[in-house]
Amino acid sequence: MKTKKIYMVYSVFLMLAGLLLFTAQGVRATDLPAGKYRTAADTLDALRAPGSTAVIFDVRTVDEHNGCQPPWLGTDCPDTSPPKGTPAWVVKDADGNDLVVKLPINIPFWNTTNWPNGNTNETEKRIPEKEAEVKAIIEGLLAAGVIDFDTEIHLLCRSAVRSHLMLHWIEDQGSSGFYNARTDTNGNFTNLYDIDSDGIEGSVNSDTSTYGGMKLWNQVEVGPLYTDYSGGVDNVPPQVFAKTPLAGATSNTNNVIFTISILEPTTGGFVYPALTDVSLYVDSAKDGNWETSSATDPTAPTRTVDDGIWKEYDLSATTPLPTGTYDIFWNASATNSADTSWNPHVLDETVQGPEGPGKRTLTVDAQPDITVTPASLDFYNVEVNSSKDLTLTVTNDGGLPLNIDTPLVDPSSSYFTIQTEDCAGQELAVKGSCTITVRFLPTATVDYPDSFSIKSDDPDEPTVKVSLTGVGAYLPTDTPSSDAPELVFPTNKGKVSSSLTFEWKPSTNAVSYKLFYCTDENFAGATAGCAGVDVTDDVVALGNNGVYYYAGGFGLLLFGIAFTGGVRERKKIMLLLVAVIISSGMLFVSCGDDDKSTVNTGEVERSAYKTYAVSGLASGTYYWGVTAVDGSEPPAQEPSAKWSFTVE
Repeated sequence: MKTKKIYMVYSVFLMLAGLLLFTAQGVRATDLPAGKYRTAADTLDALRAPGSTAVIFDVRTVDEHNGCQPPWLGTDCPDTSPPKGTPAWVVKDADGNDLVVKLPINIPFWNTTNWPNGNTNETEKRIPEKEAEVKAIIEGLLAAGVIDFDTEIHLLCRSAVRSHLMLHWIEDQGSSGFYNARTDTNGNFTNLYDIDSDGIEGSVNSDTSTYGGMKLWNQVEVGPLYTDYSGGVDNVPPQVFAKTPLAGATSNTNNVIFTISILEPTTGGFVYPALTDVSLYVDSAKDGNWETSSATDPTAPTRTVDDGIWKEYDLSATTPLPTGTYDIFWNASATNSADTSWNPHVLDETVQGPEGPGKRTLTVDAQPDITVTPASLDFYNVEVNSSKDLTLTVTNDGGLPLNIDTPLVDPSSSYFTIQTEDCAGQELAVKGSCTITVRFLPTATVDYPDSFSIKSDDPDEPTVKVSLTGVGAYLPTDTPSSDAPELVFPTNKGKVSSSLTFEWKPSTNAVSYKLFYCTDENFAGATAGCAGVDVTDDVVALGNNGVYYYAGGFGLLLFGIAFTGGVRERKKIMLLLVAVIISSGMLFVSCGDDDKSTVNTGEVERSAYKTYAVSGLASGTYYWGVTAVDGSEPPAQEPSAKWSFTVE
């Protein structure tokens, strides 16, 4: 009867599962919920809205983005079939005025094969062919300020297959799936849309209104295209993004640095880097005429970032910009493709690629600008009654001379002194600098906090406060005294693993120790080992032979009683107790008389050492030692020798 009940329950379960699978067949995992897809016309309305920051992610291959067929369909260039071309739209300002023609951002979902087609594993189908590169492109756009997590993003491909998959993949990354270096936050996108009429993957009905992607965009009444490629391939512009300064920014220096980010996916037949030059155009005369102020070869040192996908360049005007407000934009041109001999295309002030930069304003309001490097001085450990000097640099990063007041405001304590300086009362020219050297001389083993100030005519920062910190210490030395702790392990100049236990022989009268281990031989550093770790003296006192005596016999006695508690037979209990008592008595006798002791073996000696275990040490050379601290007031301290070891 029980078996029949089990079979009945199992049958009902199978019936319910089958019903669930049957009803689920009408909705595929790659289809989109309502509100996640838009027609081309609705997408254009969103892109053209005054002040809109919406963008298109073109997830097609670089070949398709530039007018050719995808690699798995052939090498026809141009591709004149219905999904031809690349969208373009005019961006308007908040007042409805035309600003610039924009193009999609190319982020290829897959590049060389049609691997998702026919794959029934919905999870695998959602993963881009070069997943790490796709994520790096999106995070680079966040870092450049092109998009943020609230930006409207419209996904585009040939017919809404890859765009569906990309939307699902982005959402699959979770609520913290992408990192925005500009804001130092993790998040995901809240406004994702697919350019599709019905949200169904790969719809191929005869009614073209049910298509998605470029098939939908190619409808005559929608347009426009950047080019329809009917007269040959006209390569779309390189993807150039203005990073800094931001639109409407104000620079307090005439030597303005302009940073641009250029996106180059690693597929599509280009010879990389696919740039012949990067130029900066500034209307310096403010007469509406663009002038080339600076040009740079992409192989020059001005490339500050090159991770294989993103290239970042710093450019500056040939001559410092006078005070005023300017219109600025950047220009880049691409090399010919190795496969198709596409012509280079140069950005101009009307066609600015995916995001711009377009015309953006910059105000130059030159002022003196003080920079102190480093902003604070940390002397770390310094031997008591010894001194250490550190130097900082004061630089004028502004556009006008910087005047430094005299005198400098000295530290409040006598432990820090300004030893030398050539700043007080000086006028620093633009990019000029001077130095200040501070000396620290501790007289006790305590922390010493202090500061001093630099005053100038910097309008934003008239007073700069420089923090000073240092610690007085008795550090391991090359010349230890005879009363110093004796180091044992790791041996001097030995080799160890990343996890080890420090060992040393205790000192007479020591109540605690400070253990130092650091990659800096002067123990100057911010790690706990460099600062010194306190190790208390909780070990039993030494016997005359240097051997620790533990109450082992009593322990054996207790163990014997506990063990015999589980023995039911009285004879066995008595025999065990007699054996334990005899063994304990022998141990106490052997330890009771100093003159008769013969237990002073190497193994027992080792139990007398002080120890401290560490793990996870990085490879490299370390220096170590300990300082013994007694119980007097103030406590006397005795440093050990300084040894080194190497972590392999």
